[in-house]
Amino acid sequence: MKVKITSSGDIRGTKVEDLDTGADLTSMVSEVRFHHVAGEQPKAELFVNFVEIESSGIALLRGQKDGWATLRVVRSITFADGETMDFSQGKDS
Repeated sequence: MKVKITSSGDIRGTKVEDLDTGADLTSMVSEVRFHHVAGEQPKAELFVNFVEIESSGIALLRGQKDGWATLRVVRSITFADGETMDFSQGKDS
């Protein structure tokens, strides 16, 4: 995707648009960082809201064991209302 970033210099004057479709992406962007070093290609970083991701991993909790602070694998959490979140399907359970 190619984007066009324009700024009027005002506090809310930055606009980001998709060059292929012309769609205004401004409401999806929370931050724009522009970096340019003389003799190098300029770079822009866009921080985007509403990004859908899928992730997997293990739940860890830093706690005491044998007098040492250590990361420990969480198998489940039971809340005061009785609801339990089970993490035991992870490979390290």
